[in-house]
Amino acid sequence: MGKLALGRRGEASEPDFFRGVLGELVLTFLFVFIQVGAAMTIDGKTNAGGNLTAVALGQALAVCVIATAGFHISGGHVNPAVTLSMAVGGQITLFRSALYIVAQMLGSSTACVLLRWLTGGLVATPVHALAAGVGPIQGVVAEVVFTFSLLFVIYATILDPRKILPGVGPLLTGLLVGANSIAGAVLSGASMNPARSFGPALATGVWTHHWVYWVGPLAGGPLAVVVYECLFMAPAGAHQLLPEEAMENNLTKSRETTFFNSQPLNSSQRTRIRACKTPNKIKCRSDPKYTWYIIHIIPNPIRTFICMRISAAGAKTDAGGDLTAVALGQALVVCVIATAGFHISGGHVNPAVTLSLAVGGQITLFRSALYIVAQMLGSSTACILLRWLTGGLATPVHALAAGVGPIQGVVAEAVFTFSLLFVIYATILDPRKLLPGAGPLLTGLLVGANSIAGAVLSGASMNPARSFGPAVATGVWTHHWVYWVGPLAGGPLAVVVYECFFMAPARTHQLLPQEAP
Repeated sequence: MGKLALGRRGEASEPDFFRGVLGELVLTFLFVFIQVGAAMTIDGKTNAGGNLTAVALGQALAVCVIATAGFHISGGHVNPAVTLSMAVGGQITLFRSALYIVAQMLGSSTACVLLRWLTGGLVATPVHALAAGVGPIQGVVAEVVFTFSLLFVIYATILDPRKILPGVGPLLTGLLVGANSIAGAVLSGASMNPARSFGPALATGVWTHHWVYWVGPLAGGPLAVVVYECLFMAPAGAHQLLPEEAMENNLTKSRETTFFNSQPLNSSQRTRIRACKTPNKIKCRSDPKYTWYIIHIIPNPIRTFICMRISAAGAKTDAGGDLTAVALGQALVVCVIATAGFHISGGHVNPAVTLSLAVGGQITLFRSALYIVAQMLGSSTACILLRWLTGGLATPVHALAAGVGPIQGVVAEAVFTFSLLFVIYATILDPRKLLPGAGPLLTGLLVGANSIAGAVLSGASMNPARSFGPAVATGVWTHHWVYWVGPLAGGPLAVVVYECFFMAPARTHQLLPQEAP
């Protein structure tokens, strides 16, 4: 078991230190904004079973995506219990962990205060509370057990060298959070995260039994670390790597050491320049017949048509069960369409994504303009066809929720789209990404989580094309500009923030043997 470390001389001046602290601030803000937004959406519904399913789904998806996206930045802790537990295990210094926790509290508080303003105070901000018949001591024990399971899984799927699926630890952690959310509904709510509980308490001023959500997680997490380190962690040299395991270990080692140790790479390791080239980052070439452009642009309306046909067909959110189905549909279609189209044109199907990648220099402005035209054509065609196929049944148009004004709607769309592009950069464009090739899948999962959280605000369009098609088909343009201004502001902002603060600096990625020329 690692020893507690107070800190190192000059640690605060290390390149990764500021990036890690700022990363925890941004990641926790996005994480809590999505999770609490989802809980606010469900709070006023009547379908209890569906509500619990939707909340658990939103919790699981948010953790899966945010933890994976932030893995190479700061570790993606977004949880003081995780941070303290890593310090107890000697994975990070106490000095770094203290600043991480401060950043997490600030991010959570900002997210909850913003959510309260966005809803005009008309929707109650849900605060973690003990279920009927559950006393504070039982609540503490419940939180200890739930957080113990969380850290046990983190150690078993991320830190233990014998883990069966390298690189998927954050995804498995998210699934556990979803399961615990269901199990904990009848006990303490299964917070497992003091920051997650602190933000709503601060925004509402409700502190009843709040201490339970600090004592439980901050006891259960470190306890899991001690137990795992003493009884289950593989001793050095105890596991003989099979050939295929050795190769997989080489692929993930450089990513996973950054997560907890947060050590800057030494000069001998800094061998690769920052130049994130994705399959769709192709410079404009001269082609008198424009054949090359046609090949890459035609699939855009096709994929947008498919995306619109599936996602627009069931956009009613009158009950918790319906909301769950819609969110799942949104997540699945983005996962599939973005992955299928990634090698063709990037699978954008979204003007906000296209414009943001142009701002980041990933595609040319000329190509982005044609992509956007193709996306709008695909969206409009899909919605007009849907209206004809259904015999004129109502086509759902994005609209602001009750009590949400246009300015709040713009801010909400900007935040949701910011999270979308942040995840795209972290899981696709950053060379330090944890799971190469899984970026489109993670993007789809985030869209599902945002769909739940956004139902009580603006609907979380994040996609002007997605909003444009139904407006064309129905002729309803009320506040339509919100769904252009918000995404087209939030997306490029995320690109600028990520490029300036989080993208791998020059020569920080060590070439693996199979990557070397």
